[in-house]
Amino acid sequence: MMGTNGWPGSADDIEMWRKMGISWGRGSVGPGQTDGPTDPMRVDGTGNRYDSDLPAVVLRNNRNGIRSLLFLGYMPTWNASLPGDSKSAPFDVRAWQHYVDAVVRKYCGPPYGVRHFQIWNEAACRLLGGLPQATFWHGPNFNTDEHRSGPYERAMQDYVERIHIPGRLRYP
Repeated sequence: MMGTNGWPGSADDIEMWRKMGISWGRGSVGPGQTDGPTDPMRVDGTGNRYDSDLPAVVLRNNRNGIRSLLFLGYMPTWNASLPGDSKSAPFDVRAWQHYVDAVVRKYCGPPYGVRHFQIWNEAACRLLGGLPQATFWHGPNFNTDEHRSGPYERAMQDYVERIHIPGRLRYP
């Protein structure tokens, strides 16, 4: 099995993927509830700005023998535990659970049949010998200048307690 970030965007891409032996694509799902908890839940976008039609991407992947790994991560800024920082744990864990449940409900069943999801990314940091703060997981003492960031002592505990356990995927 070999995969890559992103999706094939054309028939030529699909052919190139086949020649390279790439059988998995990975992409984000969103944007969720962008402005607040009363917003409708949107899980139909993918790409850096959620501006590509994810249902069409997954169906095209299925038709071409490409498995889809859906990435669930990042907070809408209204729900970030660090104000305005989408790479911090959720303030309201239930809102995170609502997002995960919406994604799994939509994409597990027909016609999509997605069976693989990735919850967040790079939660560790000093624990595994890295920077004081991971690039995709911010906590107290974070600074955009990595040399000024203090250690995020509870990085893994917060990830497990506020992201991983609440986001356990429950297949319908």
